[in-house]
Amino acid sequence: MKKIIAEALRAAGDFGVIENIRKVSGGDINESYFVQTENQTYFLKYNLEAPEDFFRLEAEGLQLIRDTNTVRVPKVFAYSENSNEGFLIMEWVNGKKDDNTEKLLGQKLAALHKSHFVYHGYSKNTYIGTLPQT
Repeated sequence: MKKIIAEALRAAGDFGVIENIRKVSGGDINESYFVQTENQTYFLKYNLEAPEDFFRLEAEGLQLIRDTNTVRVPKVFAYSENSNEGFLIMEWVNGKKDDNTEKLLGQKLAALHKSHFVYHGYSKNTYIGTLPQT
C-alpha cells in the first residue's frame, strides 16, 4: 500500500515528506485514504484489480462534471492505468454541514442536471462499480 501511495504522490508531482496516512470509509470497491504531505492533503483511492481504464474514465467524468461549474468537484492530480496498481489521487476536500447543506446540494445537483449537451449519456463505455456499462 505504501508503494502505491508513494507512486501516486510522485505522479501528482509531490515529493514532500509524508506526514499522515489514514484509511477512510466510503465506497465498497476501492481502498480509500487521506494522505497528507508537507505540501498538501489528498484523497487517494486504489484498486489492484481495477480494469486498466477504470480510473482514467473516472477522472474524465469528474472533469466533465467540474466543467459544468455547478457542483464542486475535487481536482484530480493523477491516476494510474497500470495493471495491479490502479489509483486515483485528488484534492482532499474538507466538508462542513450546516442547516443549508442539503438544500444547497439539491440546488447544485438540479443545476448540474440542467446542463445541456448534444447527446445523453457518456460517449465512452464506463463502469458502474466494476461492472461494464455501455
